[in-house]
Amino acid sequence: MSAIINLVKKTVESYVKEQNFPDPPEELSQKINNGSSGVFITIKKQGDLRGCMGTIESEENIVKQIVSSSISACRDPRFKSIKESELPELSYEVNILKEPREVMTVSDSKIPENIPLLQPEKEGIIVKSGNKTGLLLPGIEGIDSPDKQLKLALRKAGIDLTKNYKIYKFETDKYEGM
Repeated sequence: MSAIINLVKKTVESYVKEQNFPDPPEELSQKINNGSSGVFITIKKQGDLRGCMGTIESEENIVKQIVSSSISACRDPRFKSIKESELPELSYEVNILKEPREVMTVSDSKIPENIPLLQPEKEGIIVKSGNKTGLLLPGIEGIDSPDKQLKLALRKAGIDLTKNYKIYKFETDKYEGM
């Protein structure tokens, strides 16, 4: 098990059992501290989503962000809180975001016909319009085309198709384990 997944697992277990969290190992901070990358933590139970939370950009070091996003994923408001009895059945995924790159600005009130160079299996997408932002991680099951990826990101952000918006893409360093 990678040290990153181990940190997420220990954080989730400590938080669920004791409403506490461990201090990250200093050597891990030195190993992966890459500045202000965003991070998303996904928790699944037998393959079903139980929580997914994170940030596009981080103001803390990446290890502290992994800890805080792990706790947030435990409390994802879309789901009931994770119970101690579920802990043995959980799996974890950590996506550390690489720098997003702008792909295009849409200002003609429709979904672009050819979304340049989006590969939903390898790249995530961020859409922004005013203060609304939507993000989809890469490799989401059922999202197999740029069109589906863009439409879901817009819906998630609450961005009306008649508004102007910007599209960004990004890759991640992904870690998975139980």
